[in-house]
Amino acid sequence: MGAHSLGEKEIAPIRSLASAEHLTILVGAGASVPSGLPTWAGLVTTLLETSFPGSETGVIAHRLISTQGLGLAAGAAIGDLSSEQKIETVARALYGNDRSAFAPSEMHRALADLVAHRRSAETTTKVLTTNYDDLLEAALSETGSGYRRRYSAKRPGGSGIMVEHLNGLLGQDGTDSSDLLITSGDYVREIAEPARDWRMDTFAEGARSGPVLFVGTSLTDPLAMQYLNALDPGDGDRLATFARIGFELPPRLEARFEEALRKQWEQFHVGLVCGDDYADSALLLREITVASRPNYQTPRERVGQAWRSLSRDFRSRQDSIAERLSTDAGDLEFHIGDEATVTLWLSDGEGSLVRFGGSHRVYTSEETLRRIPYAHTSSKWVITRALADGLDAVRISGLDPIDTERGAPSRRWRSVAAMAIAVPMDGFPPVTIGGLSIATTRDIDNIDHESLEVAMRSLVADWTSRLARWIEQ
Repeated sequence: MGAHSLGEKEIAPIRSLASAEHLTILVGAGASVPSGLPTWAGLVTTLLETSFPGSETGVIAHRLISTQGLGLAAGAAIGDLSSEQKIETVARALYGNDRSAFAPSEMHRALADLVAHRRSAETTTKVLTTNYDDLLEAALSETGSGYRRRYSAKRPGGSGIMVEHLNGLLGQDGTDSSDLLITSGDYVREIAEPARDWRMDTFAEGARSGPVLFVGTSLTDPLAMQYLNALDPGDGDRLATFARIGFELPPRLEARFEEALRKQWEQFHVGLVCGDDYADSALLLREITVASRPNYQTPRERVGQAWRSLSRDFRSRQDSIAERLSTDAGDLEFHIGDEATVTLWLSDGEGSLVRFGGSHRVYTSEETLRRIPYAHTSSKWVITRALADGLDAVRISGLDPIDTERGAPSRRWRSVAAMAIAVPMDGFPPVTIGGLSIATTRDIDNIDHESLEVAMRSLVADWTSRLARWIEQ
């Protein structure tokens, strides 16, 4: 959610990308994590656990990765397999038993929209990825854009947007490259044979032509290090985007870690832009196409504007908000039972979520509204975690009867569903201004998740339209 984390400091570096005649984008595993796919470290851990089954395998895997690095650890797991066996084993570790079970993330869709927009503006974009999955291509298909895939020295024909898979391809449709780069031996072999090193050529070509944007990329990828070492400081702007939720650290340590990360990338003349969560990373990509407009407002400014507009008429709207939410609770009775409450949350633009309305209560004063901090990694509040998931995600969570999201024993609520509300303002990309949460006395195992998700999306769509109208008034 944390649109409040995207202010002028975060937006300023991306303005030069909007008008760039040529842009190179290198997409890493961070774009696919919100889709449910593993990081590279997670993938290698799964490979090790499969190759060395037994008790405390996780401890062994962690030790191998921390002491030997990901490439050597991967070699310990699959280094003696044939290319065919490697592809089969890695595909199972990546996708599980069903390659088709994964959909593009919000970041994939934002990237696809950015590339399609730039193509319509007759600017060129080179799209490179270190990922084996083809979820970015699936997102391009959703936009109606044709695409080509490259995963070898041979360039494919056609005129669609070309996505170049630098480490190989494991397509959801079963299209696989003849080999994969994953172990240290694989990388040494490829880098040591310049005639086969089409990857370095295509990256260098892009870097010489204009800015380079790293999205969800990690310096743990040996080829990424080679690409960065090949950059000339005078080639052009370079930016890397990160989501703090991916740091997997307590909030009190995030600033120190971010500073260390910034210094790490600055060694290669790459600037760093961080948002709070993956939804922020996707929004940042969407802002590239509009950030140079004369009337531009940052996401933080737009959220603040929405809060001021909605809170200005706070008291006069409380009765109608409570009545509408009460009707919503009744409409959901089939899905969650008759003991449930629906709550409207709004962001104040300064890092807090405010309980702005409820189906069982009319608030008479802003001073009585409960505020909770937006803490994407450590919060026990389901609503904050839902907003971090992104715009199209419905989070349904069971509550511990002792340690609930309210921080106290619960005699009543057993499950909570929540979803973000994002509103387009002044022709800019939709920005998350809050969300809806539903608490019920039903245990999570007694809820039809699929039907509840459909109902939740319908409610959020209604509230999105309603809030958009109120903001414009």
